[in-house]
Amino acid sequence: MRGNNSKQSKTSNLRLVLNLITTARPISRVEIARRTALTKQTISNLTDELAGAGLIHETGIRREGVGKPSKMLDLNPEGAYTIGLRVKARSIEAGLYNIAGEAMEVRQFPFSEQGPDVLVETLAQIVDTCLQGAPAGRERVLGVGLVMPPPQSFSRDPRKAGQLGNLTDQHVQQVRTQLVERIRLPVVSENVAAAVSASEMLYGSARDLRSFVYIHLGESLEAGIVFNRQLFGGYNGISGRLGHVIVDQHGGQCRCGNHGCLDLYASLGSLSKALGRKIKPGQDWWEILADPDKHKAVLDAWFQQMSEPMRIAFNMVENLVNPQTVILGGDIPDWFIDQFIRRLRPFIPSVSQFGEREIPRFIRAPKMENMALLGAATLPIYSAISSEGAGAVDIEAVGNVTELQELVYA
Repeated sequence: MRGNNSKQSKTSNLRLVLNLITTARPISRVEIARRTALTKQTISNLTDELAGAGLIHETGIRREGVGKPSKMLDLNPEGAYTIGLRVKARSIEAGLYNIAGEAMEVRQFPFSEQGPDVLVETLAQIVDTCLQGAPAGRERVLGVGLVMPPPQSFSRDPRKAGQLGNLTDQHVQQVRTQLVERIRLPVVSENVAAAVSASEMLYGSARDLRSFVYIHLGESLEAGIVFNRQLFGGYNGISGRLGHVIVDQHGGQCRCGNHGCLDLYASLGSLSKALGRKIKPGQDWWEILADPDKHKAVLDAWFQQMSEPMRIAFNMVENLVNPQTVILGGDIPDWFIDQFIRRLRPFIPSVSQFGEREIPRFIRAPKMENMALLGAATLPIYSAISSEGAGAVDIEAVGNVTELQELVYA
């Protein structure tokens, strides 16, 4: 990452420095100057401004080579907060997080009405509840990250839309826009895989990676694509629908309207159908899979039928993107993910088998409680520090912009 020493580039330089402190913390001013090619005076001015805003602080000293020890900079956990919202089929998860990615409060709210207008009002009330727990009130809240279930139909027929499972991408953006108007805070919306990809870059296993693909194994298979540490949003901000890649043109019909989609074979939605009446609607997958021997026959059959379609999809991802690695995660136990990856071996040959590799081609995301919710809460921070992410926040639509929000989203 390189900065620009001109005065006109102050905003991008602030974002660059905050990004570096977030992902490489703790870090010295000397190291920031080395990595960004900015002058020591410029770095001093920028870090002083970030410290003055309460976003960073000094956390001791470290000796780096010869000369006097360097003062180390780190995020100030009390400097700012975000709210994460994850809308699920029968509930809404909400959490208040500090900018260091630490959960201050996590709650779950029942949700049965699935119309978009009622959803906006419900989300607004939940945000108000979370704001009551913010140590410094809404003044130190950077924004809200929103994750919603992906639309399952490619139909543009309005008669087939309206309920949560049938919302179009346009409806999802409508919910975000109306929520901004209702709560007067920045709102960033992404699919669950993109959200978790952001948190993995800032706080997780991908802090040192430049490019990777994160696959979230849920009711549908979603992918977050990261290149040069930037989330790939696709045209109109829509991408990552891995579950709707066709792996068998003679397969059954998917909810999207096509035939032979990967979701029919390798998603938790397909596993749910295989388990049938053995699970209750809305039951948590951690509970269902806590005793694998209870469902051994069904699980063995499902792993067998998903392996070849998923091998094809994994091969496609590698040949198209050629990432440093592919990370698999989800709201499921570690043993399930390990078994999932094991069933895909041997991998179909692809471009990713060439060259030196520092990490395996396919790895499991480290176990992380409420990883999807943390991903949602990470979105406002990612949007603030990413060179291309700030456009996700329409700060002019917020109204009553705080100095902190103006600084990070400028």
